[in-house]
Amino acid sequence: MNLTHLRSFLAAADEMHFGKAAKRLNIVQPALSAHIKALEEEFGGQLFFRIGKQVALTNPGRILQHEAQRIFNDIQLMKTAVSQAMSGKTGLLNISYCDIPEMHMLMLPLNEMQTRYPDLYIRLWEENLSSISGGLNDGRLDIAFFTLSSHFQLPPILEIKKICTWALRLALPQNHPLAQTEGPLKIRISTMKILLSKASPLIQLIGIYSESAALLPILCIRPNRSLSFANW
Repeated sequence: MNLTHLRSFLAAADEMHFGKAAKRLNIVQPALSAHIKALEEEFGGQLFFRIGKQVALTNPGRILQHEAQRIFNDIQLMKTAVSQAMSGKTGLLNISYCDIPEMHMLMLPLNEMQTRYPDLYIRLWEENLSSISGGLNDGRLDIAFFTLSSHFQLPPILEIKKICTWALRLALPQNHPLAQTEGPLKIRISTMKILLSKASPLIQLIGIYSESAALLPILCIRPNRSLSFANW
């Protein structure tokens, strides 16, 4: 059985005439008759009653007509779904971020993307750098936003792109010694007492705080993945 045979069968079932069905498919009638005969031999029974030049569906023929039409409908749906997925208009997009600044930066483009591609399902994950790296590498994640520490090494297979920078700012009481300093602060983290949750991404980034006041937000995606974004 193949789709050509089923297509010939459906045309004959619609036209109730082999000659008209063959003309509709732009093939010769003997070819169409051969397709029907092949199906009948495969199923082991008649699909049509032959009444002169007219034909009528048998009960198995009516069942096959229903199922064959469903197959072609599913094929069309499959083509549409795959085509839309190829263009980035539908499907599932797994996005991870590491901290609140990255999440804030994502809101506007994600809202615009959801408006433009309503059939695209976006799933967000808040994770640390180690989980993000593993998720990108094993295919669980499609894209991730995070602040990259110079002390954290990503697998070389990942594609990395810097999208912006911002300054690290420190809020202090007015009577704190550091509050009297003008200009950028140079702080030795090892001499300060900092209280952080174990789950805080800052723990993984703390190494760069003592070296520089600049944070580097990084966009990282797995290679060979086609993604569509709305005006990023």
